[in-house]
Amino acid sequence: MTKDIEREAFEATQNPIVFERIVYIEKANLYTMKDDFRDDLFTVNKCNELNFGWSSWQAAKAHEAEKLKGCVVVPNDQIETWWQDAEEPENFETEAQNIHSIADGIDDGEIIEFHEHHTIHLPSSTLFGVWTYKEGKRVFITGTKAEVIEAARGGNEH
Repeated sequence: MTKDIEREAFEATQNPIVFERIVYIEKANLYTMKDDFRDDLFTVNKCNELNFGWSSWQAAKAHEAEKLKGCVVVPNDQIETWWQDAEEPENFETEAQNIHSIADGIDDGEIIEFHEHHTIHLPSSTLFGVWTYKEGKRVFITGTKAEVIEAARGGNEH
């Protein structure tokens, strides 16, 4: 998120009356009192509180961003849930209303263990592969089509 969006969210959590006396200075990234209120102790305290709160807010957002590095955010509607029999994994169900079908083979009163799975499908990419020889050893090379064609052309040393 941009700093402006975050600042708007931060300010939305504050009492709007405060902003009749205090203004945000973009270049300094802090709040200061409007000239008419510089001698007012309430405004001085509120300005200090806002600056502390704003710096804390930014630190929390930076920490949050650091925690999410390397993560993928997936909307809930793209997460699929399915159920699988723990003892016979070939028995599974993808529709909640049909979950009972996993237990079709058990007797009345018998308890079945099954697992609830949550999966997402990320976009796939296409790779190519080729067996070739490198330094006298047979190796499998993967990459783009152009890369494996080049490897196949240059690696046919016997």
